[in-house]
Amino acid sequence: MTYTKLAAVVIFALCLATGIRASSAPFRKCKSGAPTPIDFRMNTCTSERCLLYTGETAEAEWDFEVTAETEFLKPKVRAIVFGLYVSYDIGQENACDSLTNAVCPLDVNEEITYALRMPILAEYPKVSLDIEFSLVDDKGDAQVCLIIPAKVTDRT
Repeated sequence: MTYTKLAAVVIFALCLATGIRASSAPFRKCKSGAPTPIDFRMNTCTSERCLLYTGETAEAEWDFEVTAETEFLKPKVRAIVFGLYVSYDIGQENACDSLTNAVCPLDVNEEITYALRMPILAEYPKVSLDIEFSLVDDKGDAQVCLIIPAKVTDRT
């Protein structure tokens, strides 16, 4: 095995051992102080922001740990544009339907993955914005919250 191949194997093993995931996308903590994801993935992100292409469906996943037992999760989405918060309906009432590795009800300390599918309509203005996503439990508390820096644009 060449030195280059050996170095690549060692780096990959270290990433697995420490939980580093090369596909992580940028996000920030919500002002509410709610827990943040363990990891967030979206294939249209750069190191600075995620691109949302008009006329397409944005897809993302995030992993998080359940902090309290809950019968269901409800997605809450708000666009933050020029400092104003605007609610955004992603057309989903029950986020449990989009869990990829668990089913509701959920127990404390379960590590679960949520898969987002969000339509980006063609008539949306081409702007940079932040999007706040939270998954709210049956008591009204956010189990996870993240702010994604994004830009609505046309695919070139």
